[in-house]
Amino acid sequence: MVAQRGKNERRIILTHDTDFARTLIFSPEAFSGIVVISVHPPRYETILTAVEQFLSSHTMKNMRGKTFVLHEHTFLEIQ
Repeated sequence: MVAQRGKNERRIILTHDTDFARTLIFSPEAFSGIVVISVHPPRYETILTAVEQFLSSHTMKNMRGKTFVLHEHTFLEIQ
């Protein structure tokens, strides 16, 4: 399972699967970071730009234990 492997290997999970934004199931504190991509329509160029902008302002350290939902021009941190 992606979640267990990400947790075991201390990796940030980058996904389109909106279930990962369900913090009661995927507790942010248990992960090195979760980024849910919610860009519609899901065009490659739009997603790439959104991810690059997000990553330019975040480090692995400040993503640890947090869940983010990434939109085309903004992102939300879920607590």
